[in-house]
Amino acid sequence: FAGTEAVSREIACPEGRLRAARLSSSPQVAGTIESGTNPVVSKLILHVDDEPQIRDLFREALLDEGHRVTSVANASEALKALASETPDLVISDFHLADSDGLGLIRAVKAKLPATPVVLLTGALIDTRVADMAMGDLIDSCLSKTSPLDLILAEIARLLGK
Repeated sequence: FAGTEAVSREIACPEGRLRAARLSSSPQVAGTIESGTNPVVSKLILHVDDEPQIRDLFREALLDEGHRVTSVANASEALKALASETPDLVISDFHLADSDGLGLIRAVKAKLPATPVVLLTGALIDTRVADMAMGDLIDSCLSKTSPLDLILAEIARLLGK
């Protein structure tokens, strides 16, 4: 595409490396959606991850996609956020400092059963097996090492875009 350039980032984290490769629009185009306030496509996404680098990367990417984002570091903060807002989608890490991601996901599904949930993990599990085993709790299970474009495409699919 004219005016785009390939951008690749790699973030080091305790569970491995998160690779982020995506197309970046020119500043003039990106600036129109960066704030995440486009009322036509803007969805509220709650992102829970105890790694600041991962939270920052996802916040930036989701804002670039036109979404509103609440980023929190643990399950306690996520539950507080859920008390005051209703996200259109929840993304949670599997391993959190104060809880496992499944406990948080159970709480999300108890309050918001129709809200799609993505479980991100750096643990060595087969995400297809996790999808089948936890199908009643999660809508998608993805590895943190998945390319960012694949993760964003799955989020768009779950949001019906």
